[in-house]
Amino acid sequence: MFGVCVCVFVLTASIVQSSRWTREAVLLLIEAYAANKHLLDRSTYKKADVYRRIAEHMASFGHKVTYHDCVLKMDNLLWRFLLS
Repeated sequence: MFGVCVCVFVLTASIVQSSRWTREAVLLLIEAYAANKHLLDRSTYKKADVYRRIAEHMASFGHKVTYHDCVLKMDNLLWRFLLS
């Protein structure tokens, strides 16, 4: 029973997450990622902290996403880029 609830939650979260990503939001994410990529390459910064910074930048432009949303979307974009 618990496994079913988790699956429903994950599917619902995916639907909500995917509906937030307009073309404008994706372009802003890519721009913010490029501006902060040097921080991801350093061992003194945690990945979550850098993505929180990116999420805050996006929020200042009216795109309400969490750092976790940014991580998932950016990982997805990078994966698709590598496969093409």
